[in-house]
Amino acid sequence: MCAGNEGVVLAAGRPHACENVAVNVERPAHLRQVFSHNNNKKKSIREDLTHRHLYPSGSGLQTAGICLDHAVVREFTADMDTIASAVKQWVIAKYGGLKNNLRGRLIVDVEYTSMTALAYYDKGQQRETLQLSQHRDCAFGPTGDFLDKKNTQRENTATVVVSLGDTRKLHMQAYRIDRNSHNKYEEATGSYSCASIDLTHGSLFALHCDDERPQKRSWFDETDLTFFKHGGVMFGNNNKFSIGLAFRVVTKSVEVRKRTGRVVVHFKEHHLSQDTVMAKECLNEYVANKDKWASDDQHRIALFNKMSGTFFTQRNN
Repeated sequence: MCAGNEGVVLAAGRPHACENVAVNVERPAHLRQVFSHNNNKKKSIREDLTHRHLYPSGSGLQTAGICLDHAVVREFTADMDTIASAVKQWVIAKYGGLKNNLRGRLIVDVEYTSMTALAYYDKGQQRETLQLSQHRDCAFGPTGDFLDKKNTQRENTATVVVSLGDTRKLHMQAYRIDRNSHNKYEEATGSYSCASIDLTHGSLFALHCDDERPQKRSWFDETDLTFFKHGGVMFGNNNKFSIGLAFRVVTKSVEVRKRTGRVVVHFKEHHLSQDTVMAKECLNEYVANKDKWASDDQHRIALFNKMSGTFFTQRNN
């Protein structure tokens, strides 16, 4: 459900296999909204449709936590284009140069085509909840090969997150590939196996492509292949509001309706699974309860306005 270019897109789905189907503005995880460039290299036969770059959530091609029938990708605004261009220049300045030890496999001179807006706040749970679990943005094989068919993000590019509002803490955790099992891994321990980063207002965080790829790291483990996941963001039980604008280089696209950005689900792609049925029922029930969604809207807007007043108040000349 979408109100054109403005407002919050309502969606329902199962965030993780062990969790219940829920509406995105109710469940304890972060609230996610997706924007991207149109893919002008592809043409739609209908005037009301267009192709738009799609990055789902986490690794893989499917939108984690959202029923495909509810997936919406809205078009980049001029302001988003401006930020994306600034992000590109920041990446070039930080990682550019062939002799830059930080560069690794990273491709720096590339356009960022997708932005996911992540909102972290207490949705009524009145307790701190896990709003972003540990994950990788891209899918890799056990020996470090990039699985093109399971990814939408371009290989060897960074995810750059611009943070706004209240501070949230991101955790990086190392994992070690089990040499005796196919693509199995275990959490690593010891020095340099984990780190925490405070994502403060106005900060930029780059998830380097080499962070997620299984490989030998001489400074950490010269024997086994290791990689890092990121996430573990706990938030809530307060009146704080934190935003992450995650910019990515996305190469694959889907057909969407121009006005709303809703993904066109073709018959051959439509699988009426039990989760899909439950997601539709869950969303219909939520929309029918006007008092509930009006209260949720007011709560979210109040927290956003409080954050804006703290961090975006203009100074008098």
